[in-house]
Amino acid sequence: MVCGYGRVGSAVAEALETFETRYVAIETDPDIVKGLRARGITAIFGDASQHAVLAAAHAGEARLAVVVIPESDRAEVVVRQLRRMNATMAILARSDRAEARERLMAAGATEVIQPELEAAST
Repeated sequence: MVCGYGRVGSAVAEALETFETRYVAIETDPDIVKGLRARGITAIFGDASQHAVLAAAHAGEARLAVVVIPESDRAEVVVRQLRRMNATMAILARSDRAEARERLMAAGATEVIQPELEAAST
C-alpha cells in the first residue's frame, strides 16, 4: 500500500512495479487516481487518514504500508490508523523533520525515513 502518490510515492511505486509487487495506491488527486486505474493499478481516491479509505484499500490485510504524505501531522494520523487496523504490518513513513520522526515512531511506524538526512550522510 502506498499512501500518497506524489513525487516520492510514485518513485516507491515504480520500485514495487520493477519487482512485480502488487500494491494499492491511495491518493487525493483525482487525475492521478484516474491515470493509475487506466494502467490497471488499484487506486483509491481519498484521504488516507480516514478509516473508511484505509478499509477500502484492505489495510487490515496488507503486509506493508509506505506513508509518503508530505504533511507530517496527517502522516501521523495515517500511521496511527494503519497500526490500529493491522498490528503486524510493516509501516514505513517519510518525514522531513526530526521532531516528526519521533511522533511517527510513537504512532506505530516501523521505520521513518528522512530523505534529506539520508542524502547528507552519503
